[in-house]
Amino acid sequence: MPDDLWALRLPWPRIVGGVNSRGEHDPQDGFSGANISYRVGQKPELVAHHRHLLMVSLETADWPVVCAEQVHGNRVAMVDAGDLSTLQSCPAGRVIKQTDGLVTQTPGLLLNLVFADCVPIFLYCSQPLTIGVLHAGWRGTAAQIARRGVEAMVESGATVRDLQAIIGPAICSDCYEVGPEVVEAMAHLPGVPEAMRKTGQYKVDLPEINRLSLIAAGVRPEAIKTSSLCTRCGPIPLFSYRGSGGKTGLHGGFIGIQPHPQGTPPSSSC
Repeated sequence: MPDDLWALRLPWPRIVGGVNSRGEHDPQDGFSGANISYRVGQKPELVAHHRHLLMVSLETADWPVVCAEQVHGNRVAMVDAGDLSTLQSCPAGRVIKQTDGLVTQTPGLLLNLVFADCVPIFLYCSQPLTIGVLHAGWRGTAAQIARRGVEAMVESGATVRDLQAIIGPAICSDCYEVGPEVVEAMAHLPGVPEAMRKTGQYKVDLPEINRLSLIAAGVRPEAIKTSSLCTRCGPIPLFSYRGSGGKTGLHGGFIGIQPHPQGTPPSSSC
C-alpha cells in the first residue's frame, strides 16, 4: 500500500498503527478525502472503503476493532478479548460508551479513535506489552486525560518510568485561537502560562500542554515524541474542524499488538 495513506506510523516493536492522512481531497469540501468515520459526511460504503485500505496496509483486516464514543472526557477503558461480546456493535466494530481513551494488552485487537484537530496520544510499554490511545481536545486536556491514560497503563501492570508516548498530529498553536473559558479551564495544568500566548486572542499549544501533563504523570521527557504536523496548516493533508468551519470528516488514530509468530518468545525488556 502507498505510504501516502499515513501521516504517522508507529515505530514500536510488534506494534501496528498510526494516524491516517486525508489524502487527495477537494479543499472546498470538508468531508472529502479519506474520512474514516461513519458518523459524518460520507456514504457508508465510501467510509468502509477507506477503512479497508488502512486495515489492509496494517495487515489487520481480520482483526476486531474497538472504538470509543469520545465525549471529550477523561475516562480510559481497559479492553481485552473477553470484552468484545459485551460491547455494543457499531459499523466500525465495537464501541465503548462515554470513553475517550483505550488501553489493551491483547494481541490481534485494533484500538481506533477519531480526530480532526484534537490531540492523539499513543502510549506504549514493552514489558508487560501494553498499549493505549487517547483523545485529548481542550476539555479532555483540562480533565487531564493524559494523566489518566498513564494511570490506566500503570494499573494494567506497566511501570511509569518505562512508558513511551507519541503525540500525533493536532492543531498547532498558530492555528488554535481560543476564548477565556478555555484559558480558565486549563489554568491548573502544568506549564499552561508558557503554552499560551495572547495576540489579540489566546493561542494554545495543546500538544505541548499534553506533553507536560505526561511528564507530570511520571513519563520521562526523552520518552515522548511530538509530531510537527498541524491538522490545519499541514504540510500533510489532514481533517481540521477549525479549517473547514466545523463541517469535516475525521481521520483515525489506530494502534494494535501483533500476535507472536509461532515459536517466537516475547521481548523481555522495556
